[in-house]
Amino acid sequence: MNNQSSYGYGSQNRRIRKTACTNTTYYLHDLENRLLAEISENGTVLREYVWLGQEPVVLREYELRPGLYFYINDHLGTPQRLIAGEGTAVWQATALPFGRTQVQLGTVQNNLRFPSRGEFKLQMHR
Repeated sequence: MNNQSSYGYGSQNRRIRKTACTNTTYYLHDLENRLLAEISENGTVLREYVWLGQEPVVLREYELRPGLYFYINDHLGTPQRLIAGEGTAVWQATALPFGRTQVQLGTVQNNLRFPSRGEFKLQMHR
């Protein structure tokens, strides 16, 4: 099994594509470099993001655990928790030095991290 991933970056140095095994995900950004959606190679929307200024506020998950989830961020805009509509925490992490994150709870996938960092500690979203 091939566990390698490849990435594609656009003209503004933001990730626009990720291929892992045989699955390709495309990343759609707005003019302010905020991640708006993750889309599969067949055009299915996997996740959508809603922002208030430069902070994520809502994740709409369509793939693994469909639903609306709300971000709780720290003073820097780093996601600390995702909360389901009924108030249950579905993702929680602690911010570590140098933009790293230690995930403590993860029943929903959250690819947003410290501003300008994504799931693999590479500059991704802003």
